[in-house]
Amino acid sequence: TRFLEVVGNICYKPIMAGSSISTAALFRTLDEFRGTLVFDEADFRHTDLATEIIKILNSGHTGGFPVVRINVGKDNKMTTVSFKVFGPKIIASRERFQDEALESRCLTAVLHPIGDNDLPIHLPETFERETTDLRNQLLSFRFENFSSVSADESTVRDLSFPRLKQSALAITTLAKFIGEDILAESI
Repeated sequence: TRFLEVVGNICYKPIMAGSSISTAALFRTLDEFRGTLVFDEADFRHTDLATEIIKILNSGHTGGFPVVRINVGKDNKMTTVSFKVFGPKIIASRERFQDEALESRCLTAVLHPIGDNDLPIHLPETFERETTDLRNQLLSFRFENFSSVSADESTVRDLSFPRLKQSALAITTLAKFIGEDILAESI
Protein backbone atom coordinates (compact mmCIF):
# COMPACT_ATOMS: atom_id res chain seq x y z
CA THR A 1 0.00 0.00 0.00
CA ARG A 2 2.82 2.43 0.82
CA PHE A 3 4.50 1.61 -2.51
CA LEU A 4 1.25 2.34 -4.35
CA GLU A 5 0.73 5.55 -2.41
CA VAL A 6 4.21 6.86 -3.23
CA VAL A 7 4.47 5.70 -6.86
CA GLY A 8 0.83 6.40 -7.61
CA ASN A 9 1.14 10.00 -6.49
CA ILE A 10 3.85 10.76 -9.03
CA CYS A 11 1.83 9.25 -11.89
CA TYR A 12 -0.18 11.29 -14.35
CA LYS A 13 -3.76 11.70 -13.06
CA PRO A 14 -3.64 8.97 -10.42
CA ILE A 15 -6.93 7.17 -9.87
CA MET A 16 -6.69 5.52 -6.45
CA ALA A 17 -8.96 2.50 -6.09
CA GLY A 18 -9.33 -0.47 -3.81
CA SER A 19 -10.97 -3.84 -3.93
CA SER A 20 -14.30 -2.31 -2.93
CA ILE A 21 -14.74 -0.55 -6.29
CA SER A 22 -17.63 -1.84 -8.35
CA THR A 23 -17.16 -2.98 -11.93
CA ALA A 24 -19.30 -0.15 -13.31
CA ALA A 25 -17.48 2.46 -11.25
CA LEU A 26 -14.14 1.11 -12.48
CA PHE A 27 -14.79 1.36 -16.21
CA ARG A 28 -16.70 4.63 -15.93
CA THR A 29 -13.92 6.23 -13.87
CA LEU A 30 -11.20 5.05 -16.27
CA ASP A 31 -13.19 6.44 -19.20
CA GLU A 32 -13.84 9.80 -17.55
CA PHE A 33 -10.40 10.56 -16.08
CA ARG A 34 -8.03 8.71 -18.49
CA GLY A 35 -5.29 8.58 -15.90
CA THR A 36 -3.24 5.91 -14.16
CA LEU A 37 -5.25 3.34 -12.22
CA VAL A 38 -3.60 2.63 -8.87
CA PHE A 39 -5.43 -0.46 -7.66
CA ASP A 40 -4.71 -1.72 -4.14
CA GLU A 41 -5.75 -5.09 -2.76
CA ALA A 42 -6.73 -6.61 -6.09
CA ASP A 43 -7.23 -9.95 -4.35
CA PHE A 44 -10.68 -10.57 -5.77
CA ARG A 45 -10.10 -14.08 -7.05
CA HIS A 46 -12.90 -15.55 -4.97
CA THR A 47 -15.50 -12.87 -5.61
CA ASP A 48 -18.16 -12.35 -8.23
CA LEU A 49 -16.34 -9.19 -9.35
CA ALA A 50 -13.23 -11.09 -10.42
CA THR A 51 -14.32 -12.09 -13.91
CA GLU A 52 -15.63 -8.67 -14.89
CA ILE A 53 -12.74 -6.71 -13.41
CA ILE A 54 -10.18 -9.01 -15.03
CA LYS A 55 -11.92 -8.47 -18.38
CA ILE A 56 -11.68 -4.70 -17.89
CA LEU A 57 -7.99 -4.92 -16.96
CA ASN A 58 -7.30 -7.16 -19.96
CA SER A 59 -9.15 -4.78 -22.31
CA GLY A 60 -7.27 -1.81 -20.89
CA HIS A 61 -3.89 -3.19 -21.95
CA THR A 62 -4.26 -2.13 -25.58
CA GLY A 63 -5.90 0.95 -27.07
CA GLY A 64 -9.01 0.43 -29.13
CA PHE A 65 -10.61 -2.26 -26.98
CA PRO A 66 -13.28 -0.45 -24.96
CA VAL A 67 -15.70 -1.93 -22.48
CA VAL A 68 -19.09 -1.96 -24.22
CA ARG A 69 -22.37 -1.85 -22.34
CA ILE A 70 -26.04 -1.41 -23.18
CA ASN A 71 -27.74 1.64 -21.72
CA VAL A 72 -31.52 1.51 -21.30
CA GLY A 73 -33.12 4.94 -21.57
CA LYS A 74 -36.30 6.20 -19.93
CA ASP A 75 -38.29 5.13 -22.98
CA ASN A 76 -36.78 1.61 -22.69
CA LYS A 77 -34.79 2.27 -25.85
CA MET A 78 -31.42 0.48 -25.71
CA THR A 79 -28.25 2.15 -26.91
CA THR A 80 -24.68 0.88 -27.01
CA VAL A 81 -22.17 2.82 -24.94
CA SER A 82 -18.38 2.38 -25.15
CA PHE A 83 -16.03 3.16 -22.27
CA LYS A 84 -12.33 3.66 -22.95
CA VAL A 85 -10.28 1.77 -20.36
CA PHE A 86 -6.84 1.89 -22.02
CA GLY A 87 -4.05 3.30 -19.92
CA PRO A 88 -1.41 2.50 -17.33
CA LYS A 89 -2.34 0.52 -14.27
CA ILE A 90 -0.42 -0.25 -11.10
CA ILE A 91 -1.99 -3.20 -9.32
CA ALA A 92 -1.12 -4.64 -5.91
CA SER A 93 -2.15 -8.12 -4.94
CA ARG A 94 -0.94 -10.60 -2.35
CA GLU A 95 -0.75 -13.37 -4.95
CA ARG A 96 -0.31 -13.82 -8.68
CA PHE A 97 -3.38 -13.57 -10.89
CA GLN A 98 -5.01 -16.86 -11.84
CA ASP A 99 -5.95 -15.42 -15.24
CA GLU A 100 -2.97 -16.13 -17.53
CA ALA A 101 -3.94 -13.39 -19.96
CA LEU A 102 -3.91 -10.75 -17.20
CA GLU A 103 -0.71 -12.10 -15.66
CA SER A 104 1.02 -11.95 -19.04
CA ARG A 105 0.09 -8.26 -19.37
CA CYS A 106 1.74 -7.36 -16.06
CA LEU A 107 5.29 -6.39 -15.26
CA THR A 108 5.51 -8.04 -11.86
CA ALA A 109 7.60 -7.06 -8.87
CA VAL A 110 7.37 -9.11 -5.70
CA LEU A 111 7.72 -6.84 -2.69
CA HIS A 112 8.66 -8.41 0.60
CA PRO A 113 8.03 -6.92 4.04
CA ILE A 114 11.13 -5.04 5.11
CA GLY A 115 10.75 -5.73 8.81
CA ASP A 116 11.89 -3.32 11.46
CA ASN A 117 13.29 -0.13 10.07
CA ASP A 118 13.48 3.56 10.70
CA LEU A 119 10.85 4.49 8.12
CA PRO A 120 8.06 6.70 9.43
CA ILE A 121 4.67 5.11 9.94
CA HIS A 122 2.97 8.04 8.24
CA LEU A 123 4.18 10.00 5.25
CA PRO A 124 5.53 13.46 6.13
CA GLU A 125 3.39 16.57 5.81
CA THR A 126 5.55 17.61 2.85
CA PHE A 127 4.64 14.47 0.87
CA GLU A 128 1.80 15.99 -1.15
CA ARG A 129 3.80 19.07 -2.13
CA GLU A 130 6.89 17.01 -3.02
CA THR A 131 4.94 14.54 -5.17
CA THR A 132 3.13 17.40 -6.92
CA ASP A 133 6.48 19.03 -7.72
CA LEU A 134 7.90 15.76 -9.03
CA ARG A 135 4.77 14.98 -11.03
CA ASN A 136 4.97 18.45 -12.61
CA GLN A 137 8.63 17.90 -13.50
CA LEU A 138 7.77 14.57 -15.11
CA LEU A 139 4.92 16.19 -17.06
CA SER A 140 7.27 18.97 -18.18
CA PHE A 141 9.76 16.34 -19.38
CA ARG A 142 6.94 14.67 -21.32
CA PHE A 143 5.92 17.94 -23.02
CA GLU A 144 9.51 18.91 -23.84
CA ASN A 145 10.37 15.50 -25.35
CA PHE A 146 7.04 14.34 -26.76
CA SER A 147 8.03 14.62 -30.41
CA SER A 148 11.58 13.34 -29.79
CA VAL A 149 10.67 9.90 -28.48
CA SER A 150 9.29 7.14 -30.67
CA ALA A 151 8.92 3.43 -29.96
CA ASP A 152 12.23 1.62 -30.34
CA GLU A 153 11.57 -2.11 -30.65
CA SER A 154 15.29 -2.86 -30.47
CA THR A 155 15.08 -2.11 -26.74
CA VAL A 156 12.99 -5.25 -26.12
CA ARG A 157 14.73 -7.70 -28.44
CA ASP A 158 16.15 -9.67 -25.50
CA LEU A 159 12.70 -10.31 -24.03
CA SER A 160 11.13 -13.60 -25.06
CA PHE A 161 7.36 -13.18 -24.80
CA PRO A 162 5.53 -10.94 -27.30
CA ARG A 163 3.09 -9.56 -24.71
CA LEU A 164 5.94 -8.82 -22.32
CA LYS A 165 7.67 -6.94 -25.13
CA GLN A 166 4.48 -4.98 -25.73
CA SER A 167 4.16 -4.12 -22.03
CA ALA A 168 7.83 -3.16 -21.62
CA LEU A 169 8.28 -1.19 -24.86
CA ALA A 170 7.31 2.23 -23.48
CA ILE A 171 9.54 1.82 -20.44
CA THR A 172 12.58 0.55 -22.35
CA THR A 173 12.19 3.15 -25.11
CA LEU A 174 12.14 5.95 -22.56
CA ALA A 175 15.05 4.39 -20.65
CA LYS A 176 17.15 4.34 -23.84
CA PHE A 177 16.15 7.94 -24.61
CA ILE A 178 17.44 8.99 -21.18
CA GLY A 179 20.64 6.96 -21.57
CA GLU A 180 22.04 3.56 -22.52
CA ASP A 181 23.10 3.01 -18.88
CA ILE A 182 19.49 3.50 -17.75
CA LEU A 183 18.31 1.01 -20.41
CA ALA A 184 20.85 -1.55 -19.20
CA GLU A 185 19.52 -1.19 -15.64
CA SER A 186 15.87 -1.43 -16.71
CA ILE A 187 16.07 -4.79 -18.45
